[in-house]
Amino acid sequence: MSILDKVFIFCHSLLVFANSKKSVRALGNYRENMSFNALSRAVKSEDSEIRILALESLSRLGLKATIPLFVTALKDRNRLVSIAASNVLIRTGKEAVPVLIEDLKHEEFEQRAQIIEILGKIGDTNAIPALTPHIKEEEGVVRLATALALARIGDKGAISLILQGIKDNRIYFSFSPGGLEDDLKSMDLFKKLFAAYSLAMSNHQEAKRILLKLLDTNYGWTRCFIIRMFADIGALEDIPRIAVMIKDEDIWVRRAAVEVLGAIGDDSAIPILITAANDSDSWVRSSAQVSLDKIKARKVESQ
Repeated sequence: MSILDKVFIFCHSLLVFANSKKSVRALGNYRENMSFNALSRAVKSEDSEIRILALESLSRLGLKATIPLFVTALKDRNRLVSIAASNVLIRTGKEAVPVLIEDLKHEEFEQRAQIIEILGKIGDTNAIPALTPHIKEEEGVVRLATALALARIGDKGAISLILQGIKDNRIYFSFSPGGLEDDLKSMDLFKKLFAAYSLAMSNHQEAKRILLKLLDTNYGWTRCFIIRMFADIGALEDIPRIAVMIKDEDIWVRRAAVEVLGAIGDDSAIPILITAANDSDSWVRSSAQVSLDKIKARKVESQ
């Protein structure tokens, strides 16, 4: 590295103290200790936009030492910062898995659910032994996040384990002798949910229709769980049904709906998300903005 580059890094590191956005962005181009140290400080800035920029710049450094900073940022008081940290960890992939697994031992249930969801999206089968015990947790949101993560990873043994009989005080999964097609007709909600999801992953249209129908259920957590499935199985044709859920009385359902619309939506979802950007819940509002940005970014990439 030239003397000029070192001077450049030094100057920008100093400017980080003044919350210079330009300097925070620039330091992501230099894989040096000075860059890392300055960006580590920027992650603690009072300015949420600076924190987001610092996370993105840290991700460009490609250093394992940055991963714990992203995991810590998942708990940020600003939802947009938390989302940015989550996206970086998913992009980081398998390298982030050991740190995320270790953090599962220490966090409150909401953070555990978030970490489990990230592990599912990374899709590393090495995470399965650490994920499986959480299917028995007392908190329903953690159990559901775990089940969906295991299904996303696609390990047949893990899915079979869920379906063959993990029993706790509220949930029992079983696998019928006739297979998923039999479970699809079951009166047991959980059998039907997992059968429909598994079959819908294989483009089984009737299974998808059953899941959409189950969105009429009275249980908010069930609606939330089903909507999140559509991040994996959804298509443009499903946007109108998911869009209805942004007016749901349950904030978790509305949060899930705006996030899934960002994952599967096109221009037709933009007016819906603009409406959601004025929701009474701050998480829904910030997630709606993130989803709008995702759709716009995909449109630019396709041009």
